[in-house]
Amino acid sequence: MRFDSITKHLSSIVFALSTLSFAVLAIKRGQDASWDFRNYHYYNAYAFFNDRLSYDIAPAQIQTYFNPTLDLLPFLLIQHFPPSVFSLSLGAWHGLNVWLLFLIGRELFVKADLPNPLLWAVICAITGATGAATQAEVGMCLHDLTVSVFVLGAVWFYLRACHGNNSIFDRPSLWHLSASGFLLGLSAGLKLSFAIYVLGMGMAVFVVQLVMLRQYKAFFIFVLSASGALLLAAGPWMWVLWKQFANPLFPMYNAFFQSPYYAPENTSDARFLPANLLEALSFPFKFDLTHHQGSELQFRDFRVTSLYVAMLLAGIYAIIRAIFHSRSKPIIAKSKDYPLMIIWLLIFIWTTYLAWLKQFAIYRYLIGIEQLAPIALVCLASLFKPRSRLVQVLLGVILVLLVVNTKSSKWGRFHAESNGFFGVQVPAIENPNHAVVLMSSDSPQSYVIPAFPESVRFVRIEGNFIHSTEKTALTDKIRTKLSESLDNLYLLTEPTTLQEGVSKVNEYLTDHTITINQCWTVTTKLDPISLCRLTVANKGEPKP
Repeated sequence: MRFDSITKHLSSIVFALSTLSFAVLAIKRGQDASWDFRNYHYYNAYAFFNDRLSYDIAPAQIQTYFNPTLDLLPFLLIQHFPPSVFSLSLGAWHGLNVWLLFLIGRELFVKADLPNPLLWAVICAITGATGAATQAEVGMCLHDLTVSVFVLGAVWFYLRACHGNNSIFDRPSLWHLSASGFLLGLSAGLKLSFAIYVLGMGMAVFVVQLVMLRQYKAFFIFVLSASGALLLAAGPWMWVLWKQFANPLFPMYNAFFQSPYYAPENTSDARFLPANLLEALSFPFKFDLTHHQGSELQFRDFRVTSLYVAMLLAGIYAIIRAIFHSRSKPIIAKSKDYPLMIIWLLIFIWTTYLAWLKQFAIYRYLIGIEQLAPIALVCLASLFKPRSRLVQVLLGVILVLLVVNTKSSKWGRFHAESNGFFGVQVPAIENPNHAVVLMSSDSPQSYVIPAFPESVRFVRIEGNFIHSTEKTALTDKIRTKLSESLDNLYLLTEPTTLQEGVSKVNEYLTDHTITINQCWTVTTKLDPISLCRLTVANKGEPKP
């Protein structure tokens, strides 16, 4: 009786344990000190609440112009609550991934002829949630693990929409399908790099609902829901960027939008993209400590690799079976919908993977596929030999090895101050209403800006998308601001790059020279940062 009660309430138990365990894990590991958080996640929310998009000039570099919606709640938590509340809240939300993986596994495995489907759902949820990308981001603001909740939610709602015997046109099923599309669109609207999941699931729904089942109504409901959610999440910020820079994705895809504020080119991060077909085919085999393909930091994770190999073996097995055993038994499943659901899942996973490989090849963006890989692996096995003890033991061993062999990246953490999250203390600024602080190098330093008087302006003169040699409306704006503030200029940079920073300032100027007058230390718990007062040595004008 007690076991039956546990089984009946297993979903609630998994929900409670996953959110609680991830919350505790986030607190124990400490707060976010990643490059991204220091560079723009914290600043962008501050800029949004204080209307600084046009007041400052790109202090968080290219990331200044990313949609700040996901950063707003973490910023408010930091401002109004102790650091532990910040970690607890993010960790609990991230724990929802485990619960959703359990729900997805349960939805699939109970329709297969698989013994102990709930046990396998729990095992796959744990295996999926202990991946390198997932564990690296627990309690952090990189937002891949935050947005993956919406992706997994979309997967679960889709599977629920297909629940029953072809009941896709029933009112509850249409509601679930709408919810699936809505969550998927929301994920891409909040974090545009997750558009790869929209492409992947869109292709899967197109093939299954439209091509195979001719369910036009279901397909268009999904598309409309996804499109509406994407516009809801991204549309307002796109409108802001359009009004400000004449490019709703500024500075991305500027070869198309031709904003005068950036060079007419499509900027992208191509560091990890495969150089040729052979490198692309071997890509999943390099998710190890030696190559750590797709990341600047070391990691090791073979979840996607194992699914890649399993797909190849399953394909070979299916071909041999078709050739030599044409009258063999059909695929075994409790539900006739189960093979179709597996087809949908695999199309979703591999279309997403190919889009990721083509566009980014940044490993942490693959977090949703890493999480779903163990479920897909078990699903593949269940299509052929679901009740074979050998297959079940082999699956169990593989999943255990995947867990114990994983090594996650370390993006940077610290234990924050209760009074002042980063422990930032800034020196006094003379005449702050007219002061302009110049930022050089590509170091992530915008997290100190909220500690300065609100009237101080910050102008990035060098970084990952601004260079003094460029002639754009943005660099013209920088030159104008320099000419207006020659008597009250400061330089914010690393102590080791002070002279380089001064040289960068002088590249914007002619007929006069900027030199350092006096320097102070900006105290933080994270980085050595210098603030220097600049002096005009020779009178002149900025370069036209």
